[in-house]
Amino acid sequence: MTDIKISVIIPVYNAEKYIAQCVESVLKQTFQSIEIVVVNDGSTDRTPEILSKYAKKFSNIKIVSQENQGLFRARVNGFRASRGKYIGWIDADDFVKPTMFEKLYNKAISKHADFVNCDYDFYPQKNKYKEKWFKEYTGTLDWMFLERNMQPWCKLVDRSLIENNDILNLWPTCGDGVYYKIALCANKIATVNEPLYCYRVGHESMSGGTFKGKTKHYIDCVAWAKASMNFARGTKYQENLSTYFEYLYVYALIQLCCVAAYNKEHDLYMKAKSEMKPYLQRTKKVSGEILDFNYGRLKSFVLRVLIPSNYFLAKVLTNIAFS
Repeated sequence: MTDIKISVIIPVYNAEKYIAQCVESVLKQTFQSIEIVVVNDGSTDRTPEILSKYAKKFSNIKIVSQENQGLFRARVNGFRASRGKYIGWIDADDFVKPTMFEKLYNKAISKHADFVNCDYDFYPQKNKYKEKWFKEYTGTLDWMFLERNMQPWCKLVDRSLIENNDILNLWPTCGDGVYYKIALCANKIATVNEPLYCYRVGHESMSGGTFKGKTKHYIDCVAWAKASMNFARGTKYQENLSTYFEYLYVYALIQLCCVAAYNKEHDLYMKAKSEMKPYLQRTKKVSGEILDFNYGRLKSFVLRVLIPSNYFLAKVLTNIAFS
C-alpha cells in the first residue's frame, strides 16, 4: 500500500483470547486505505503466534515486537512504525464496528477536523454507570467534553498533532493523559454521535484492571496527572481549564488515598493527603461540580470531604465500599 490514509495501532500484551477478534474487526473495515500496526509488548502467551499468522496472510499488517516496556512505550513505538496521515488506536481486547474508520475519516474530511471521536458500546454487557459517558462536541472545549472523551481509542487524529506537539516525549511521563494535550492543540474537533467502538468490560486488560492490588497503578496515575497539570498553560484555554487540570491531579490523589486506606498503607495515605492539601481549596468548586455530576452528591461528598479528611475513616469507608 503506497497511499495509506489511516494507521490503526494496536498495543498488545498477552491477549490471546481477544487479539484475533480485534484484528479481524479492522480487516473488515469498509474503509480500505488502512494499515494495521500491532505492537507486541513482550507477550508470553500465544499472542505472537496468532499475530504471525495474520502478518503472513495480510500485507497491510505490520508487527512490531519489543521486550515488555509497558503500554505507553508500545504506543510510541507503534506510532513511529506507522505511515498513515491519520492515527487511530484500538485496545487489543476491544473491537470496532465495520464502518467506524470510514465514518471518522469522512467526518474529518468534511469538517476539516484534525481530531474526531465517536461514541462507544460496552461489551458483552452494558455498564449503567458509564452508559451516557460520551459527550458530543458542540463547539466548546470545556471540562465536560474533556472529562468524557479523552480515551485514546474511538478516535482519529491527524498525525501532525502528535508530531508537532511533543506527544511522543510526553507519553511515558503523562500516560494517556497526552490526549488532553492533543485536544487542546487541535485546530478543529468533530464527533460522530454513533457507538462504533466496542469496549470490553469485566476482565483484566492491558490498560487497567481491578481496584484491589493496584497500588502501583494508582501511584502511576498520580504521577501522570501531576505531569499533565500545565497542559492548559500558554493556550487559549488557560483561563477556563487550568483549574480542571489541577482537579485531575487532586482526583488521582483521592483515588490513591482510597487504595492506600483499603490496603492499610497508612504512610502512603498520609503522603497523598499532604500532596493534595495545597490544591483542595483552589479546586473545591470545580471538584464539586464534576464529582456531583459524575457520582451524585453523596458519593461526591465522601470522595471530596471524607476520604481526604482522616485515614481511619477512609479505611472504614473503603472497606464498606469495596469488600
